[in-house]
Amino acid sequence: MPNLPFPRSVPASPGCANGSFLKLPGHLRSAHDVTVTYFRFVSHAAKTGRKPNILIMLVDDLGYGDPGAFGGGAMLGAPTPNIDHLAAEGLKLTSAYATPVCTPSRAALMTGRIPARSGLTRPLLASDHPTKNPWADEVSAAKLLSENGYITGLSGKWHIVEGKQGGDLKIVYPLDTPKQMGNVDQDFANWSVDFIKRAAKDNKPFYLIHAFAKVHFDNYAADGYEGRSAAKLPYRDAVVEVDDIVGRLTKTLEDTGQADNTFVFFTSDNGPEEDSYPDSGFTPFRSGKGTTWEGGVRVPGIAYWPGIIKAGRISDGLFDLMDLFNTSLSLAGIKDKIPKERYIDGVDQTGFLLADDGVTSRQAVFSYNQADFSAIRWENFKAYFKVIQYDQPFANISMSTFVPVGVAPWIFDLYRDPKERITRSNGDYEWLYGPVLQLQGAHAATFVKYPKKDIGLGIGGGGNPQ
Repeated sequence: MPNLPFPRSVPASPGCANGSFLKLPGHLRSAHDVTVTYFRFVSHAAKTGRKPNILIMLVDDLGYGDPGAFGGGAMLGAPTPNIDHLAAEGLKLTSAYATPVCTPSRAALMTGRIPARSGLTRPLLASDHPTKNPWADEVSAAKLLSENGYITGLSGKWHIVEGKQGGDLKIVYPLDTPKQMGNVDQDFANWSVDFIKRAAKDNKPFYLIHAFAKVHFDNYAADGYEGRSAAKLPYRDAVVEVDDIVGRLTKTLEDTGQADNTFVFFTSDNGPEEDSYPDSGFTPFRSGKGTTWEGGVRVPGIAYWPGIIKAGRISDGLFDLMDLFNTSLSLAGIKDKIPKERYIDGVDQTGFLLADDGVTSRQAVFSYNQADFSAIRWENFKAYFKVIQYDQPFANISMSTFVPVGVAPWIFDLYRDPKERITRSNGDYEWLYGPVLQLQGAHAATFVKYPKKDIGLGIGGGGNPQ
């Protein structure tokens, strides 16, 4: 039987890695939740004799409201039946969080660390000259899993290179034409399908991040996809293609007999790119990519595992994409391999995701603008210490400023005011100053022993932990 993610003696309450600095509220995951999940997992492991596969599907700039399961789909002229199937047969997370832009979200997912700690706080530009390789001293989930029997792979995004562990990178093909740009996601899908088939043939567990290039602008249509959406728009055609690829990957799991032994997680790296509006995604929340407002950081999240995750579950429990680091290692039975010499901000959410009535193990989500702290999501409240302001509509990146708030944090009740339109912090929410200031102070204190990393990016590359 493979090493399992839960101990023989089940704890009464969940831990929060080395990021546990406040007592957890009493409503969080109970021993019963963990016990039920543990024995279900034990039964599954005994039946299969294998460690689970892990497939993370990460879309680029998909809006929270784009999939049908999250309010979009056919309503927006782009049905998403395959994504909706995952949500209907798994767990839909309504409070899943990323960072405001792509690179830090991907770094957090891979390392379990707030990007300010890794230095990967923004996308690298052609004119950048980093002073150090940020990955030289980082430990990724893929590295740890590879060292413990997993076949690991990363497919997708923009950088069209190929490489293997210990080898050099080589350019597979340049992206010179709109046609090549349009078809790149099909090429990524071909690679991922082959990867899944090879893992099945070798009878080894796999860890695969399938990272779409779409729906990041510019959305050039793949062969056969121009006009495929009812909307007949480039962005919506791209959403349809993404959904088709989701269906193709999950069907490959079924065809290779691996569906019941694969943990699947579907999400987006940030909110919709409003600077490209109207050829962009949809979110019901305020603002979009490039901001720490809810529209910039709250993303669709779906956890799917037939026979393990109860179908039809919906939870508003907090989940940060960096939690996939801890959770993946826990599922693989190597939670003890999580580095202890560095600060890990991720939380093991195995019990939350797998137990029928599991609740989140995460106390709060901390949002950053590059390396600068901005806001805290706690319970159903969002408290801002610095905010992104934009000088014209749909210019969240092109014409924005990052400024401190006034006398006190701006606090919004996201159940009462999900669009964050108005706050009366000094009246309705004054009682929240204590909890959020305690959270902010304790969080900032972690940077004294575990400082931010400056890799020479200039903007947001280091500085004051406050």
